Amino acid sequence: FMVDALSGNVLWYAGPSADAGADLRHASMNHSIPGDVRVFDLTGDGFADRMYAADMGGRVWRFDIHNGQTRANLVTGGVFASLGNAHLSSHPIETTRRFYSAPDVAFLSYAGRTWLNVGIGSGYRGHPLNQQTQDRFYSLRDHQPFARLTQAQYDAATAITEADVNLIDITDDIAPTIPAGASGWRLDLRRPS
Repeated sequence: FMVDALSGNVLWYAGPSADAGADLRHASMNHSIPGDVRVFDLTGDGFADRMYAADMGGRVWRFDIHNGQTRANLVTGGVFASLGNAHLSSHPIETTRRFYSAPDVAFLSYAGRTWLNVGIGSGYRGHPLNQQTQDRFYSLRDHQPFARLTQAQYDAATAITEADVNLIDITDDIAPTIPAGASGWRLDLRRPS
């Protein structure tokens, strides 16, 4: 949600599909977001225009702010990546990944392409000695760094998942080659033996 810092009035908020009062309702918004929301001014005009957040369902969210629009059209967004099993019909503990922290985001450029790199690691803070879940570190690529998407474009977009062949597994590769057009890479966090 966004609030006016002076008055405390809610300017905009997102919620699950069942929340009729939410300005942006999304069927996958059913897990908490315990970390900060990363907010950026990509155009340099002094106004925020992009946000990234991560949730306890292993999802990374992307939102575009359309400054000057009405409350109903102020923000568009959706799931950028779903890296656990929240989007699947079964939820085995091995793939029940959780994101407690905000993603780190940076501009990167390689082979004539520019993207926003979204880095995040999963873990289970509630049970830090848990060894059943295969936690991972991810470096994801948002290949549309300056595009502000409509809600229809977000709704039609395909999220990055573990099944994405362009999400390169570098766990056992000491010198990985990541193509410029890749969705990113993932690294298994080793469990003690």
